[in-house]
Amino acid sequence: MAQSDSLSQTVLKQMDTLLERYQFAVVESERLASLVAETESRLAQMTADALALEAENERLRLAQGINGAPEERAVLKAKINEWVREINTCLARLNA
Repeated sequence: MAQSDSLSQTVLKQMDTLLERYQFAVVESERLASLVAETESRLAQMTADALALEAENERLRLAQGINGAPEERAVLKAKINEWVREINTCLARLNA
């Protein structure tokens, strides 16, 4: 009988240990899920910021091309010509 009680106590201790580990794993999983959500949110914000900065950089390059060196003006002129061709293509498609 003593051996049976000892075995029961051992099994109960192991179950308690497993339960504690399970509860810890659940809490840790929730913490990590929250961290992932926060990180994804920060990544989305940083991506939006990077796109805005790229657009601002392009505007600054174009503005600098107007007042800048002749080679910068040539780049700006080429870009404007490209836009005009795209607009003309769009207009031709709309009129067709």
